[in-house]
Amino acid sequence: MPLRERPWLGVIALSAGIGVLSLLTNITTQAQIEGRANALLGARTFVTVLVNSGTVWAGLAVVAGRWVARPLSAAWAGPLSGICALTTHCALGQASGLMPPDTFGSNVLWFAFALIFGVPLGLIGVLTHRTAAAGTLTRLVVPLGALAEPWVQNWMLFAGPDTGPTPWALRAAGVAMTLAGVVGSWVVLTRRAD
Repeated sequence: MPLRERPWLGVIALSAGIGVLSLLTNITTQAQIEGRANALLGARTFVTVLVNSGTVWAGLAVVAGRWVARPLSAAWAGPLSGICALTTHCALGQASGLMPPDTFGSNVLWFAFALIFGVPLGLIGVLTHRTAAAGTLTRLVVPLGALAEPWVQNWMLFAGPDTGPTPWALRAAGVAMTLAGVVGSWVVLTRRAD
């Protein structure tokens, strides 16, 4: 059966995938900590900044709402997507020993954010199907988030010490996210709605 006919399965699979990818990008080796693997540290930091960005996690809830395509379902799918991703991330991290035993307790704020902001983001996802101005505006939410986040989070003008790979990884992630926002906005504004 195609995924289009089983949107909830897609929501859970995508959410779990984001949780796993988020965990994997947070793995730091001893060589990275000791400064003996700066290229690897820079690459890992670049990927983890992108995967763990607010744009990706908010976008997950928007996609979940879009996939289920009905307002009541979207109001559930938005928060469920964030909670599923967080649960996957924390449970695998704790089970593997990559994260401490109090992982769930120390991330309770992120679970609350998923519950609170998942509802409106899921509903935004439903509105992306509209062809009128409301549809265009809601389809711009994630690309505009990608445009804004690197600047709001100060990735481009990192104020810390300008040594090591981290400042450059942040700047590279900022450029990548900004470009994704520009391209995403262009696609939304030039393509017809489905």
